[in-house]
Amino acid sequence: MTVTETTPQDTPRKIIDAPATMRSLNCSRWKLWDLCRNDPDFPAPRMIAGKRAWFMDEVETYKESRPRRQYADNTT
Repeated sequence: MTVTETTPQDTPRKIIDAPATMRSLNCSRWKLWDLCRNDPDFPAPRMIAGKRAWFMDEVETYKESRPRRQYADNTT
């Protein structure tokens, strides 16, 4: 489910449900629940029609804030 909401600046913000959020993060329902409960940086869901939903831009900002994996330098 994807819904568009308008902000005061008339810029639409896309709202995504739990399955769409899980696809975006490539994670399971359990991992999504764990992020909501234990990661203070993860955006809090909104309750819309009795279901959890997130603003897509907040989920994207969260993904971009994650550190990149560092690999050992193998050029020695």
